[in-house]
Order: sequence, then C-alpha cells, then structure tokens
Amino acid sequence: MNYIKEINAFYDRMELDGLTTSEIVLWHTLMHFHNKAGWREEITLAATSILVKSGLTESAFKRARKQLKEKGYLTFRSVGKNQAPIYQLITREYPESGRLTDERAIRQADVQMTKQVDQQATEQMNQSADALLKQKETKRDKTTVVDATRKNPHTFYEQNFGMLNPHIAESITAWCEDMPEELVLEAMKRALQHNKPFFQYSGGILKRWQARGVKTLEEVESLDLEVRWSLISKPEESPSVDDIFEEVRRERKR
Repeated sequence: MNYIKEINAFYDRMELDGLTTSEIVLWHTLMHFHNKAGWREEITLAATSILVKSGLTESAFKRARKQLKEKGYLTFRSVGKNQAPIYQLITREYPESGRLTDERAIRQADVQMTKQVDQQATEQMNQSADALLKQKETKRDKTTVVDATRKNPHTFYEQNFGMLNPHIAESITAWCEDMPEELVLEAMKRALQHNKPFFQYSGGILKRWQARGVKTLEEVESLDLEVRWSLISKPEESPSVDDIFEEVRRERKR
C-alpha cells in the first residue's frame, strides 16, 4: 500500500462523501493498526483496542464503522462469539512504480497520522468537557436568577416601605401563614404602585383575594381580568382604587 497516496486519496474522497469526525478518526485508527501489522490484507482487532486508540465512545465507534462500510471504505466480519472481528481497508490501486519504499518516510507518516488521531480525540474530549461546564454554568446562573427574584416579604417591606416595627412584622408573618408568600409580595408591590406605602393597604388587597379564594398569581391575573371586564361592562358598579382605600380605612377604625 502506498501510505501517503492512500491518505491523500482519502481526504480527496471524504469531501465528496461528507464524512463525520468519528468516521475520519476511525479510518485513521484502522490505518494505524494496518501499518503496525505490516499492511496485511486483513487484521483482527478487538473493539476495546480501537476505542482506546481512537478515543471514540462505543456508540460513536459502531455508528462510524457502519457508515464507513456502507460508503465503501472498509469491510469487517465476525468469526464467532466472543472473538474479535476481522477488518479490511478498501484501498486504491496505484502503479507499482509509485509504491512508497522508503521505510523512514513511512514511519514519519505514521507518526504524523497518530498525532492527528490523538489531536482529534483530545479535541472531542475537550468539546465534551466544555459543553458539560457550560451546562453547569447555565444551570448555576438560572438558579442565581431565581434566588435573586425570591425576596422575603419582611426584607421587601424594609427596602420599599420603611422601618419594620414589631406590629407590621407580625402582620406580615400572619399573612404569610395564611397566604403564599408570592401573593403577599404581589399585594405589597400593588400598594406601592397605587402610592399607598403602608402594609394596611396590602392587607386590604390580601383580604379581597382571600375572600375570593385566590391562592396563586395565575388566579390573581384571572381576577384582574374579571375586574377589568366589570369596569367595561358596568363602570358605575365597579369600585375605584379610592373606594378600596376608603374601605381599608373603615376596617382599620373598627
């Protein structure tokens, strides 16, 4: 076999056949083993030997082997249970005058090919490691974002309403026991949106939600749609924000 010409012919042909990286690595690996075996027409190779040398996974190896056989690059056959298959590379015929006889050149080409196989295997391992690292970083970043959006209602009060005294703290705690924390936070946000920076107004909103059996933010949104529809269909019967605030004040005086 003319080693150099086989490699050149392989690269010329692989552009037309669209070989995958795994198929290229496997072909070079089999060329390496054929060279070590003195270019015998057929060689017996265990799958473990090919996997170690190529750096491929077992599934990638089997898939690449099947594709190379279908595309006419090699043949292989099993000889019995628990026995290694026999491989044969399908080579290109060249005139005898073109046959490479320089053993030193053959060794150099083999070294170069081995480096290329090792480099490709290393690149595959690095790509897998980079993908795993990126996946972990993305997961960690998402967790950080979620944690950052989860504010404690007591902390939210101090950051947006003012100093948290024991009475307000007890009120917030009591509401957090009766309603989900996300609803307590939402009620406090709405109080700020209506320029009512005190927790009693938030409590009035929570009482209305509690009376309607609201337990989630989705149910709050549904209730908001219902209120908006009532404002459109019967504006004279719909309570305004000031009416709600007046109702809260009356409840505080009782």
